[in-house]
Amino acid sequence: MSAGKGKRLEAIIRKVSRDLEARDLARLWKWPEEKRIKTVPRRCPSCDSWIKGQVVQHTERPGCDFFGYTRSGRAILVECKETDQPRLSIGATGLKPHQFYTLYDCHKAGGIALLAWLHDDVVGMLDVDMIQEFSLGRKSVNWKMIPDRFKHLECEMETMLEPWICTENSPRTSQS
Repeated sequence: MSAGKGKRLEAIIRKVSRDLEARDLARLWKWPEEKRIKTVPRRCPSCDSWIKGQVVQHTERPGCDFFGYTRSGRAILVECKETDQPRLSIGATGLKPHQFYTLYDCHKAGGIALLAWLHDDVVGMLDVDMIQEFSLGRKSVNWKMIPDRFKHLECEMETMLEPWICTENSPRTSQS
C-alpha cells in the first residue's frame, strides 16, 4: 500500500465524520501519531561520509486511525486499510495484531469498533464480530465474504456507519 493510497480512505472517513457531526449523530477525529526528532548518523548524499542528521520517528503505535463517540456516549474506533488484493491479511501486514486488539478491547467495553477497508473503489465496513467470523482459521479476510449491505461506494458515505450508530440492535439482525 502506498502512502498516497492510504490517505484516500482517511479522507473518506473524514467526510463521513463531518456528515455525522452535521446530523448530530457522532464525532470522529484522526488519532494523532506521536513523533519526535532524533539525531542519528547518516550518509551525506553528496560525499557519502557519515554526518549527524535528524529524522522524525514515531514514538508509539497509535491504537487505530480514528476515534470518537456517538451522541449516546458510545466510543467509536475505526481502523482504515486499503488493498488492491481481494483479501486483507491479518498479522504482520494488513490488520496488525495491536490494531485488532485495540478494536477488540473497545468492542469488549461496549464501544463501536470498526475496520474500514477500501478495495476497488468500494468501502467495506466490518465490526469485530465480522472480522473474527470471516478470518476464523485463516490468515486473511476475503472481500467476497463481506455482505453487500456493508459495502459502500464513496458517494454513499453517509450510510457507512449507520448500522452501528442509528440502531441499538446488531447491524446483522436489524437489516435483511
